[in-house]
Amino acid sequence: MNKKALDNFHSIYIMDINMQAKSYAIALTGIATSMSIIFVTLGNFIRMLDFSFYFLASVALLLPITLGYHVMGFLAYLVTAILGLLFGGLTNPYYIFFCSFFGLQPLIASLLQKLKWHKIICYSIETIYFIGAVFLTYFVGYKILANSAITWINNLGNWIYLILIVIAIPMYIVYSFFMRRIANRLRIILIQINKKNMPKNDTKIEQEKIDKIDPFDDN
Repeated sequence: MNKKALDNFHSIYIMDINMQAKSYAIALTGIATSMSIIFVTLGNFIRMLDFSFYFLASVALLLPITLGYHVMGFLAYLVTAILGLLFGGLTNPYYIFFCSFFGLQPLIASLLQKLKWHKIICYSIETIYFIGAVFLTYFVGYKILANSAITWINNLGNWIYLILIVIAIPMYIVYSFFMRRIANRLRIILIQINKKNMPKNDTKIEQEKIDKIDPFDDN
């Protein structure tokens, strides 16, 4: 087989692999979107468990993001946020916390990890972002949309802002710690599923990648 024929074969092979990757990304995005819409809708209508279902929706959105399909992940979030608004979000004042935090956190955390900045810098940026989402939910969700007037909270006055910050910092550190472990575990599972449909040589390469992934590592 001459060099030109080999080059043509290699090009066709690469195109086939790329098509498989795109198909896998689209499938993951579809699954992630469907699951997150279901969880968000349940959270909107079951108020006592709304944040629990929003968390599950956030985990579902990890499916494309954990393999680096960030654009697909953002599209899944966008569709979920819009449909979730129609499926009960308009009547739930705290749905804004899904839109501002639960839905976007996996994408933001993954992008920061991709930049390979120091862990302290990444955690600091994410924590500030979380505090901002908490304040947004407090002002818009609690005070405006819910029009709540819980006596002991109102009696705190401006101290409520300091209390929210003090509570939010350790809360997010713990939350982020576990979300990273979930993301790494999902990544291992998704790679293992995908490699079953790949040629043997590529399967060996993917297995090497899996072996290098530590589910208890932040990176």
